[in-house]
Amino acid sequence: MRVLKTLVILMAILIAAGAGVVAVTLYKRASFRLEAIETAPAAAEKTAAPEKRGFGTQHIVLPEGAHLDDVTTTGNRMILKLRLADGSPKLIVVDLDSGATLGEFDFSP
Repeated sequence: MRVLKTLVILMAILIAAGAGVVAVTLYKRASFRLEAIETAPAAAEKTAAPEKRGFGTQHIVLPEGAHLDDVTTTGNRMILKLRLADGSPKLIVVDLDSGATLGEFDFSP
């Protein structure tokens, strides 16, 4: 019986410690957001008009008979998945900052 009481007390202490960790984490996250909100107007005043980003219109020439299966973006890269006329896949990697084609991957059987 004494072992059971000790285990119950130990578990209560662990639960209280876990609740404390959760409370401290929530407090830190809330105070961080408040700081970010308070400093955002000052930072916005310091910055001038945002620089226009973009690269205009870029033309990517697809091989004849190819069609676009999928488009994926990751970071500042866009990956175009094509299906060629013969059924084989092809990937084209495009830099989203400049619009330049970085490379192509051909998969042949």
